[in-house]
Amino acid sequence: MSVPFVAHAHHVPEDALFNAIHIPADHDDHRSIRDIAIKKKVSSQELIRELETAIDAAGGTRPNQDSADRQ
Repeated sequence: MSVPFVAHAHHVPEDALFNAIHIPADHDDHRSIRDIAIKKKVSSQELIRELETAIDAAGGTRPNQDSADRQ
């Protein structure tokens, strides 16, 4: 999955996710999260945690999130 895809799926601005993983926002950047992690020399799981934190902070939705957690 790419950052723009994740942003769209979770209803958050792409810029918020790019900022969270410390790369310049580029709406044409469709590299996978795995490829970005390799380039940054971090684990995919670490990048995913950063994206999840940004999704939560932006008020986005997460599929595994309990509805009570969103209130």
